[in-house]
Amino acid sequence: AAKQAIDGSLYFRLAQVHFELENYQDTIKYLQLASATGPLKKPGPHHLLNGLAHYELNRIEKASTAFRKASKFKTTEQQAVRWLTYIEQSLTKSR
Repeated sequence: AAKQAIDGSLYFRLAQVHFELENYQDTIKYLQLASATGPLKKPGPHHLLNGLAHYELNRIEKASTAFRKASKFKTTEQQAVRWLTYIEQSLTKSR
């Protein structure tokens, strides 16, 4: 069924389900599949979820990159900026 989702929305939904199940690697896999289907209908939430999954896998640089992308969209700007601030503060404290 997922292969028929031309706009990637079904892959995105699968990514959300895997995130809820704490399967972060699978979350990233399905987000990549969603991206591969073409332009995303809602790129902000896509990038935000990608950042969250990378953060949970302790891939801070990739998480930051995804949050910066998410911060460019009105629907996810506030959350993404909060995450970027949190990451920056965490890195500053650990130095």
